[in-house]
Amino acid sequence: MIVGKPLVSVIVACRNEARWIRETINSVLAQTYSDLELVVVDDGSTDNTAAIVASIPDPRLRLIRQAPAGACAARNAGLRLATGDLIQMLDGDDLLAADKIEHQVDRWRELGDSYVYFGPFARFSRRPGQKGIRPQPNWTDMDGHAWLVSTWTNGDMMAPHAWLTPAALVRAAGPWNESLQQNQDGDYFSRVLLASAGVRYCPQALSYYRVGVKHSISVRNDRPARSSRLYATRMIARRLLAQDSSQEVRYACANAYEEQMLLNWVEHPDLAAEARMEMDALGGSDGRQPFRSDQFRWSAKLLGWRLACQIQQRMRRLREGTLVGAHGDPLSE
Repeated sequence: MIVGKPLVSVIVACRNEARWIRETINSVLAQTYSDLELVVVDDGSTDNTAAIVASIPDPRLRLIRQAPAGACAARNAGLRLATGDLIQMLDGDDLLAADKIEHQVDRWRELGDSYVYFGPFARFSRRPGQKGIRPQPNWTDMDGHAWLVSTWTNGDMMAPHAWLTPAALVRAAGPWNESLQQNQDGDYFSRVLLASAGVRYCPQALSYYRVGVKHSISVRNDRPARSSRLYATRMIARRLLAQDSSQEVRYACANAYEEQMLLNWVEHPDLAAEARMEMDALGGSDGRQPFRSDQFRWSAKLLGWRLACQIQQRMRRLREGTLVGAHGDPLSE
């Protein structure tokens, strides 16, 4: 049992978040756990985001302004300035429940720096609340490698705001990959998880994931974004397979490649072909990938793969709140 109060560094990377940034910052400063520092990195905003941040009078808040360099560069800048024992990443439009950090710090006191601490999250577009909670199979205590396999097997989401990470694991994982334009959080937290002794779930540590934001990286389908997403998938798969090449892990990686194949089937057939080759090399999908629903198979047979993929992508974006522009990484645009 660890005694004392660790310092928690909350890092907010933002660009042109004037509409949301005050609410986001207030959700941090109102935490029931008050031993924290808040580092806000404004990545070249052209609206009054920085002015709003600068107007908030709290000695725990520090604003850094930089020329636009992308979400990962902003996060790395924040990490370089962070002095805390524990790190909370937060995007400029997401929110933390008032006792989120306190619950995760309590579990850290029991278990220490070897684990990374994860909490549930709720999707929302206007007002945060319990209604948007959609429990996932990976919301449990689990080995880090097994957590990643479960996430890919079941099509779950890895939300950056849900974690509280010991600074020691942040150092072990290395910086955010500034070359990535999509799936930045998947690449980063896969390294954190594989450097850890495992995930420890904190069921009361709630955060809120805003959907319906128009400037999202998540809905981009241009070649650089989709190529980046496939590259990140390949890097994560290699890390997983390097530790365990069992059939279960191969299936999970094949499922992830199948998703990339279907995402790129319409606009980028060459990327789809790359993903298909990787999937086949692993023995093919196990059929549990969410794209492989009976509805998709029926649509593909009736309408053809191209149109079925378009419909599937549209339905997926509707489920995730991304059709009108999901939350994602606005800094990478």
